[in-house]
Amino acid sequence: MRRPLIILLMLISIVPTWILAQPYYYALEPVEVGNLSPRVKRSSPFVVEDKIITIKRGGNLLAAVNVNSGDLLWEVSLGGVAVPDFWADNRRVYVATGERTANYLIAIDHVTGKKIYYTQLPAGSDRSYNSRVLPVGNLILVPIEGGKLSAYDIASGEEVWVINLPAPVRVMVSKGSTVYVSCGRHLLALNAESGEIIWDREFFSQVMAVGVCDEHLLAGIESSVYFINPSTGEMLFQPIGLVGGNVVAGEIPWAGNRAYIMTTGGSLNIVDLDEFELDKAVRLAKNAFDQPMIAGKLLVFWSRNDGIFLYDLNVDEKLYIPEYREFKPVFRVRLDPERWALVFLDLSGFLMSVKMPRVGFVVQNLEATENLTVSIEGVVSLYSNDTTVPTIEVRTPEEGLLWVEQLPSVTPLVRTRRTSFSFRLNRPFSYVEMKVLMEDGSISWVHRIELPYEEAVPPEVVGSATFSVSELGNLTVGEPVEISGKVSVNVSGELEVSVLGNGVMNKTTSLGWVNAGVENVFSIQTIPTATGNLSIQLIARLNGTEVGRTTLYRTCVKGNLIENISPLTVRLNKGDTVSLRVRIKNRLLDNAVLRVEASSDVTNSSSIEIGPLAAGEEKEVILPLKAVESGSSRIVVEVVHEGESVEQKSIEILVESVIPTPTPSPTSISPLESFWKLVSPVTTFFEPYIGVWGSRLVVMGLLAGIPLLIALQATRARRKEEEFVPVVKKEEVKPEKIEIIKPEPAGIRKILTRTPPQKELKVEVKPKVEVKPPAVAVPKDLKTRIDSVSEKLVSLHQRARSLEEEGFTGLIDRVEFLRKLLDDVRAKFSEGRYSYAKRLLDKLESNMASFNDYLGSIEELLESWNKIEGRINMMLSLWGRAPASLLAMLPEDLRVTALVRFAKFHPEMKLELRDEELVLLESS
Repeated sequence: MRRPLIILLMLISIVPTWILAQPYYYALEPVEVGNLSPRVKRSSPFVVEDKIITIKRGGNLLAAVNVNSGDLLWEVSLGGVAVPDFWADNRRVYVATGERTANYLIAIDHVTGKKIYYTQLPAGSDRSYNSRVLPVGNLILVPIEGGKLSAYDIASGEEVWVINLPAPVRVMVSKGSTVYVSCGRHLLALNAESGEIIWDREFFSQVMAVGVCDEHLLAGIESSVYFINPSTGEMLFQPIGLVGGNVVAGEIPWAGNRAYIMTTGGSLNIVDLDEFELDKAVRLAKNAFDQPMIAGKLLVFWSRNDGIFLYDLNVDEKLYIPEYREFKPVFRVRLDPERWALVFLDLSGFLMSVKMPRVGFVVQNLEATENLTVSIEGVVSLYSNDTTVPTIEVRTPEEGLLWVEQLPSVTPLVRTRRTSFSFRLNRPFSYVEMKVLMEDGSISWVHRIELPYEEAVPPEVVGSATFSVSELGNLTVGEPVEISGKVSVNVSGELEVSVLGNGVMNKTTSLGWVNAGVENVFSIQTIPTATGNLSIQLIARLNGTEVGRTTLYRTCVKGNLIENISPLTVRLNKGDTVSLRVRIKNRLLDNAVLRVEASSDVTNSSSIEIGPLAAGEEKEVILPLKAVESGSSRIVVEVVHEGESVEQKSIEILVESVIPTPTPSPTSISPLESFWKLVSPVTTFFEPYIGVWGSRLVVMGLLAGIPLLIALQATRARRKEEEFVPVVKKEEVKPEKIEIIKPEPAGIRKILTRTPPQKELKVEVKPKVEVKPPAVAVPKDLKTRIDSVSEKLVSLHQRARSLEEEGFTGLIDRVEFLRKLLDDVRAKFSEGRYSYAKRLLDKLESNMASFNDYLGSIEELLESWNKIEGRINMMLSLWGRAPASLLAMLPEDLRVTALVRFAKFHPEMKLELRDEELVLLESS
């Protein structure tokens, strides 16, 4: 009689559930962001629309990464280190930098990466390392180290209020317009709009965690949780003791009538908010550093030492996922709801996006008998807000199908489906794999369920490999070399070939499944990293076990380090400066630190240190040289390693003396030239419209017309004296027939016939005819042009305002000048002076085109600002000054502008602009 083996499992921790690392596992391949120093161990990425906003390179850069492809969309220098969590809405990213030298609240357009505003935080202290910026209504609250809390208008960045607190802020949470702040031993409530403190309660110890859970306000102090009256700050009940040490700092999450609180020992304490008691405590990890996050029906907890853990809120069970144990987030994880993924920064220097299960399977009871029959009872649990029809599939480690079942649909209203099933194994296995499939066939989860059977170990097969390697060429440090040939093995299996050895980079290539006795072509590219006689090992591994190796011997030499010098010849005047570009490729030694120097007999010397450089790595440096003597010579460019010169190259240079331009002797001015100079105010007015000679003809016409005008006036006066008014006898008219005659229009002269005085003439009064001047046609095309120019001017104004916010001054004034010119055009148009309006409009369009090109140049400057800022920083650190002439990548008219902007963005540096040169003043 067979004795059954019964295993009753009430907790998943006893029978672990395992997600295998398969291609579906990552929502995004890891994106390298650079090593993160200890001071930025409290930063988290933020998902907004289709991008992930993250810090890079120690927190000095803010970058946007495409959430689907991992491509870099933009990156911007912060000028300081962003240490806390930042926050983003659908328009902007808000980040507070945390350096004493550059502590700002910065708003950045998350589409373009351009800075919208930056506001100086209260001076004298760093940004708080422990808490995050908090949006409340139209404000954003920024905690400051040293016990300050400031609020800023979220749209403009203007400071609204700043208050002093008893201690630095640790946690901030809000409900409506009320903000609850823990600072030291104090828990206080304040009005976010005014900064007024509503109440302030002091406890006997540090307030580590705060949570607004429905109508309850919870405070975590030492190893207890307190219920606080949100309106008065009074304690409502006796504190509840927690399990697993003291409360961890952070915001306390809640769902339904449960609050979930982590303690330092890695225990999750579940508090019943209706009964005001501890419901249960579950040990999730060895230790904890932050409070957990709730995503749908999953509670997500992280630990730098133990990785990431999930807790099923549907059935109140811990889920064990070994792959999640491999991740070490630097700070809290974020939810990407669109892809149902966890986004975080890993201690290894990568931005991670890891899928969470939408549907999982929780094993609640398992029975395994001696006849290899296995019975399983469990629950299919929905964690996301999807609606799907799940399918469970059980297979052996050899992919043999044991069980498949399609369950009824799970929805946000019906999140769990219970099931039970049995299967029989054909031989003992130590585990089986269960997949949970979504309705579309995609894998949601893969479970590895341990079984109480000892699996028979197959006999080990001894394999061997035979190599046939092609002849290697000459080896040079830093230059790739290809090792190729053929390899065969005596046993079929998964084969990989590796290159190992001192003096070469280790590389491995997989040949996949190979059949026994078949020659397989391989090719591996590696890079030599040191000179001398190298021994290169080729190793074959079959199914992970080494089955053969061979050794290649070759001598490696160093190569040329100086790749290129630009320009190849230099010609300049004495006192001028040339920027020498030198491209270096490390063909000397792996991780070499090199010093590049340049000097000549007619210039000063310049040098810069680069490295450590990996073998084969290239680097371009710029060496500024100033001509101090005239004459011809050669500039020697030298590469130095550990105090010894390893390579030299030279280029020609010619320095010419500056010959002063002789002062021109005064020349006599003809009477005609004197005349034109006298009337220049008049000609200058007409020159933009009709040219030089046209304006002079107008002046000559005016001068010629003055005598003629005088003669005409005299003749007209004599004619008026000769005129007389004829006597006209009119018929008597009755009063009722009196006709009111309006004055005749100007320009119509009544011609009266003179009659002899002895006869009376009866004059017949003819009906009055009103004569109107001919109407002037309004040119529609001119009106259309004026409207078009007006729209373009609005666009220029917006661009100018945006660039002035980036530190460029005087642009709005130029737009106002163009606007006044447009007003003149409209005035002349309304007066009917269309020709004059057209000439003014032509001039306006020309000025606008020039201004548009100038704005374009500034925008190009902004796109490469990181490079320009680095160049200015380098010059200031080397020489204490940054000449505008050395910013050769910029047009001449923008070089001084770039220096002014740098000085404005770096008020922490004592800088002064002197004669087109930015000078670093010595600190007192």
